[in-house]
Amino acid sequence: MQIKDYKKSIGKIRIGKHLPSAIYIHKSALKKIHPSLKSLIEKQVNEYNLKKVSWNVIKFYKRDFKISLLDYPKFHTEAFPSLTTSYSIDLKKSACKKIQYINSKNPPILHRKETLLDPTDPLIPDYKKITIHAEREGLFDNKKIIGFKRNWEKILKEKGLSIIGHQIIRNGIPTNEIKRHKTAIDRYSLSTPVQSLYRHNYLNGEYTFFDYGCGKGDDLNIVKELGVTASGWDPVYRSDEDIKKADIVNLGFVINIIETPTERTQRLRKAYKLSKKILVASVMLGSESITNKFEKYGDGVVTSRNTFQKYYTQNEFREYLENSIGESAIAVGPGLFYIFRDKIEEQQFLIDRQRKKKNWKKISYTDSPDRLKIKKKALYARHKDLIDDFWNTCLQFGRLPLNSEYKKTEELRLICGSHQKAFTLATGGEQRQK
Repeated sequence: MQIKDYKKSIGKIRIGKHLPSAIYIHKSALKKIHPSLKSLIEKQVNEYNLKKVSWNVIKFYKRDFKISLLDYPKFHTEAFPSLTTSYSIDLKKSACKKIQYINSKNPPILHRKETLLDPTDPLIPDYKKITIHAEREGLFDNKKIIGFKRNWEKILKEKGLSIIGHQIIRNGIPTNEIKRHKTAIDRYSLSTPVQSLYRHNYLNGEYTFFDYGCGKGDDLNIVKELGVTASGWDPVYRSDEDIKKADIVNLGFVINIIETPTERTQRLRKAYKLSKKILVASVMLGSESITNKFEKYGDGVVTSRNTFQKYYTQNEFREYLENSIGESAIAVGPGLFYIFRDKIEEQQFLIDRQRKKKNWKKISYTDSPDRLKIKKKALYARHKDLIDDFWNTCLQFGRLPLNSEYKKTEELRLICGSHQKAFTLATGGEQRQK
């Protein structure tokens, strides 16, 4: 084969990992390439007595008349396998050079290995998952330096990560096992950020509303009852809904449950772009006295239920918002800020805030006793075992237990909000056997 025919043939390759200077294909996918290239490989293997050597990836050079047979012995057992041996064949000079990396402290590392396989290979979905997780962790942000072991391990160390098999691990816990959806709770009234919108007369029907990360949708249900054109999206509970622009976008207690800093900022910026007038952003505030109670995980903590929490101080959160978006953030409450896209709206808000605050009532399901009863009954039915366990603990103490006295406090508070609310739910209308 001449160089002209070689370049023409590799120009037709549609599978494999395509880089500016080369194409990488796993040996199992060679059946999908042009017969002339398969013949070329067989000829070189025979000519240089490579039939008995181990290799599983071929590299086709785009600019040079060369190929390389590469051996990644742990291709299928490690997420990012190391190269151990390379047979570089110069087709123009008719020469073969063997390079060993077995004893090297800085061998080449293979990333995105699913791209090397036959597109119909059943292993691709599993291999692609680790690539997606690595992207979320920002491991591929600097593509120029991740190709060799030393830099790759340095990046992992800086991010507090390690790789075991096909999992990215932080503090002994796989990063893909964080259960974000478990932070969603049942609400009987508007959440704090949406209550603030009501107080400032933004739920008067003149503004559209989008809840980005709406959880179980209780805020949406109440807001719609107020006559507001509202919609929402959640990756677990409302994943089929459209993500759309609105006058007001609520990012309520979402940023603090995302364990990956890169994804956290991406979600914030996306929410800001979706807002036409106002982005409402809120998080949980907390100090070391709170974080010390949990196991550290990245820049936050992980709970016993494998949920993640990133606690901020008020100033920390303000700085984070302003640095990420490049706009001023106006504090409306603890851990609660408005970021205005519409500057006229911002000026009007600041003027109105100086005036006497209007009286307002808390909009909640208590406005409809029958609906509240149904809501509480459904909540009790879903979490009966936990609520009954809490009730039995109350009986043992003869009072409400302290947070430290009940081992499932965190789980209970995520569901009910507090011990007092859980007690009310346990005793307020359910047909508990005496």
